[in-house]
Amino acid sequence: MSPKANKQLKTLLHLGAVSVLNSKNIFGEFYNRKTGEGKNKMSVINSVRNKILKTVFACVTNKQKFKPDYKFQFAA
Repeated sequence: MSPKANKQLKTLLHLGAVSVLNSKNIFGEFYNRKTGEGKNKMSVINSVRNKILKTVFACVTNKQKFKPDYKFQFAA
């Protein structure tokens, strides 16, 4: 880990990712699908942390609440 990293924030993000792994939401389903494919569990947890961060930043940037059933629509 980089000495410049915010260790407390990284710890909280990791704990949040671990807490959603066995739940029935998009992050838990993603984790179960990837580990079922034979991926390394720590690698998949890192991907879940990344997905959580991207989701939070998208919600903040677009000033919208999180919608778990959101479907991306391409511009026509």
